[in-house]
Amino acid sequence: MRHQLSCIAALALLGACGANESGGTPPGEHDAATTTDASEGGPDILHQPDAGANANGPDFPRLGSLLIATAPNATNMGYDAGYITWASKMQVNVFGANWPGAGSNLYGGSREAFVKAVHAQSPVGARMFQYFITDNTLTPWPITNASSWELYAHGASGPCVANFFFATDGSICNTNQTLFPSADGKGLHLEGEFSEALVATLVNGTSSDAAPSLDGTFHDNTILMPTSNGDYNRDGTEDKTDDPNVGSWIRQGLAEGYTTLQKESSFITLGNLGGWGIANAVGGGLDISGLNGLVQGGVIEAVFGDNWSIDTWGTWQATMLHYEFCMQNTIAPKLVIVHASHVRTDGSGPTAFDSSGNPTAWGPPGQAMRYSLAFTLMDGGYYATTQNSDYRDTERNWFDELAVDPVTAIALAFPNVDAGLGYLGQPTDLPWPVPLASGVYERHFKNEKSGKNWVVLLNPKGNGQRTVTLDYAMKKITGKQAPTVNDGSTVTSVTLADADGLILQVL
Repeated sequence: MRHQLSCIAALALLGACGANESGGTPPGEHDAATTTDASEGGPDILHQPDAGANANGPDFPRLGSLLIATAPNATNMGYDAGYITWASKMQVNVFGANWPGAGSNLYGGSREAFVKAVHAQSPVGARMFQYFITDNTLTPWPITNASSWELYAHGASGPCVANFFFATDGSICNTNQTLFPSADGKGLHLEGEFSEALVATLVNGTSSDAAPSLDGTFHDNTILMPTSNGDYNRDGTEDKTDDPNVGSWIRQGLAEGYTTLQKESSFITLGNLGGWGIANAVGGGLDISGLNGLVQGGVIEAVFGDNWSIDTWGTWQATMLHYEFCMQNTIAPKLVIVHASHVRTDGSGPTAFDSSGNPTAWGPPGQAMRYSLAFTLMDGGYYATTQNSDYRDTERNWFDELAVDPVTAIALAFPNVDAGLGYLGQPTDLPWPVPLASGVYERHFKNEKSGKNWVVLLNPKGNGQRTVTLDYAMKKITGKQAPTVNDGSTVTSVTLADADGLILQVL
């Protein structure tokens, strides 16, 4: 039995929300580059870095993972010694094994030993987050006595509302996550009961499933609006997915669960933010009232790489604002993972899909990875990829740009990457600096230990090819996965394909 993230499908239009901008020139700073619009030939005025901006938290690039689908026939279900080493390089890890007794099958023989193994091996203070989901009757772990599980089409009995993420035949029902079903003896409803059960099992339990060293939890489908029609307030009338009252009711229910977790444990509470900031996304929207001040980060699921990804169907601005909405509406420590789906081991990504959503064509090696990483680096997020959409825990991608010698700019080979993690240091610009006239974004970083400065360039999708002319010499990373790009050369200009990114060391 395995569980995976529920894809936030059928995305639609993005509503307006603001992106951060920064400007100004610190004393003594100078232009790093100017750019030329390849189609128009006009020069750009480069945005200048803001001294010391955002100089806190882990160094960049910040890395995350969400490998939650276990392999039952594999050693330790896939959460083996190799996973421990790989996850130890990531600052934020979401893992699965969310069913009774799974802890005994994990590396080390218990959930606690598994979590401690990652902590002990990590050079970057890796954090571990237990996946759970509450919106369907397939995945009840670890709750045993909910006051009311099912969402009904009408009233408090009869046919249930089928959960379309898992089954459409009615065998798996949606749950009613609002506060309308009867409360238990403590006044808690489904979300609160579930959270109490998690604490009882993970923090106060004595079985192999206990893991008091966990850093927190990840609540899949932390939705802002309902995903299905149903009688949420049990008045005999079916409520619709676009009814803002229903969205408010569900967020109130979710808030009960988040509040209970934070009250009864020291857990950091993360959620699936897949539809946040997208007006008509299934489960998404622009209103987080009720959840304000509760969600401490999460996963922006499949920003790139699926046929339903906002980068696939939406505009560049929509994709950027989706990220910004999630960053602006989560609270400290803001552990927000930007997820790129279907990134192959060579760093390529899909460029076309069939009617079932399966990739049918692929871009150049390295480009999808560079683009999604550069996008993530424009704010404070953590970068994660998966090879497909089932989040298999054995699919542990590693790319040259993730760990680079901070002095020589030579990519380090996994697993001997510790010296190169966080090689960019801290940004010296605020998030999302004003783009150049051609639309290219660039952000400055400085590694205080090595004394080296870095520039990250991002050419948005739909912007066409752009050539960046540098005001002084910079050095490309030396890597093996995309050697025609990361060739270690000293350059005074670079050409970026449409939807591409690049990391350069300032000489």
